Amino acid sequence: MAKFTLDIEEEIDFNFIAIASHAKMYKLCWALNAYLGFEFVKHDDFIIKESFSNFRHFSSYKFHQTNTEIFYQLIENNGQLVSHKNRELPPIDEGASILIKEYKNFNYFLYINGKFIDSDYELLLKELRNVPRILTTFEINLQQIKNRSIFLDYDPFKQNKNSSHARPSIR
Repeated sequence: MAKFTLDIEEEIDFNFIAIASHAKMYKLCWALNAYLGFEFVKHDDFIIKESFSNFRHFSSYKFHQTNTEIFYQLIENNGQLVSHKNRELPPIDEGASILIKEYKNFNYFLYINGKFIDSDYELLLKELRNVPRILTTFEINLQQIKNRSIFLDYDPFKQNKNSSHARPSIR
């Protein structure tokens, strides 16, 4: 009997940019808002379910540019592994966790979902490098990331009812 295999290539309809910065996340968002005209606001953590009781939490800020229908989310690369072993007790912090191990030297990732004109995307990359709190940026090829499936199924427009929406401010 003949054996047939079906090769399905994953469709990637978003961009991912690695950002190196020594700034805290809220200060970086403030700089992006000030220099690029974005309006990032603090949102619920980006959460990845590791197992039945273990979750990885990463801080995130979101911005939806309604006139172009482009969605931006800044996600921290260094998060926390949290265990919910007993529902009657508070969650236990199990230590640090890295979102994308292949890029552990980068502090943040900018997830961009929407239709970009190539020239606009290149301009964005150039402008990101000129933001004072950003050391460098790097465009990521998601085909080279082992755990890319967490982003392929991700719906950036999904919001939790309990989310906190706060603009970053510097005091």
